[in-house]
Amino acid sequence: MSDTDFDALSDVIRSIRLKSAVFFDVTAASPWVAESRSGQALARTLMLAAGHAAAAHLIDYHFVTRGECWVAPADHSWRPVRLGVGDIVAFPRGDPHLLSGSPELTGARPAPIPATGTECSMQVRIFVGDGAKGVSAQLICGFLACDVRPFNPLVGSLPPFVHVRAAESDRWVECFAACVRTETAHRRAGSASMLAKLGELMFVDLVRRHIETLPAGDHNWLAGLRDRQVGRAFALIHADPAGAWTLDELARQVGASRSSFAGRFSRYAGMPPMQYLKKWRMQLASSMLVETAATVSQVAGRVGYDSEEAFSRAFKRIVGISPSHWREANRPTPLGQRTSVPGSDDRRSLPLAET
Repeated sequence: MSDTDFDALSDVIRSIRLKSAVFFDVTAASPWVAESRSGQALARTLMLAAGHAAAAHLIDYHFVTRGECWVAPADHSWRPVRLGVGDIVAFPRGDPHLLSGSPELTGARPAPIPATGTECSMQVRIFVGDGAKGVSAQLICGFLACDVRPFNPLVGSLPPFVHVRAAESDRWVECFAACVRTETAHRRAGSASMLAKLGELMFVDLVRRHIETLPAGDHNWLAGLRDRQVGRAFALIHADPAGAWTLDELARQVGASRSSFAGRFSRYAGMPPMQYLKKWRMQLASSMLVETAATVSQVAGRVGYDSEEAFSRAFKRIVGISPSHWREANRPTPLGQRTSVPGSDDRRSLPLAET
């Protein structure tokens, strides 16, 4: 693959360590209202339940497989949005929100939600509503964890709410739902890994669809992927982050003058090219420090620094702590230290709580 063909989006997704946590198979019987708490509040519980280390950031999403429902932020800052079969919504910043069988977001009585699931299960069944009017919707609700420090350009460029409507020509969402239910029902060897990868694939597809709908006037990292000059610069940097890049060389490679390229890149990335390069190097380094046994000196060389001292100064300036302290603070959780998936005996701990 040439550097011009390098997939910067895939590179970012790999580096931010996107992990699927738990699927909630939700059956809703009208009238019903359910609230999803903030991703920050749920991150530790759900990730440990899935057997991962606790995460700092959690993205939640909902996929409608039957019927319809309505979604709105918990603070009611915008009007409820109707969701139909095949629609997917995501809250990339983990904002608390409401799901309901009606746009009024009323109708359910406060009550514990019965849920079934075993320790470290990737899937939990939840039933909401009193059933007075029968089942009105079925949803798959998922949670994805990722790193936001030291640098995550993807989450920062996504809006607080992403809504991708069902497309008649695209069978991916149908296949996604069918695969999730098949793996859950049969629980064959490797089902947990299958479910985890399905959740990650769904999110990548959602981001791709979102990029396709971006208005021409948008200026953020995702929109920059579509820009000829900025997209090529992203590809060059991500293909060779340790390279001896300069502003002049990047401008030459994308076929632009130094000043026009610098201005154009900054409008999309939110920072000058050289600052972006430094931040991306620190993101890669932070992952290496946690996921490999490489020494600090070896990590420094892999991200383009000639000396451990220069790398350590740059890392502390951008991340806020030294490389060794970062490694110690982000050590993976031992496999034995896992927490069970929240059950019906503790309504407050559930990610979806009736209101």
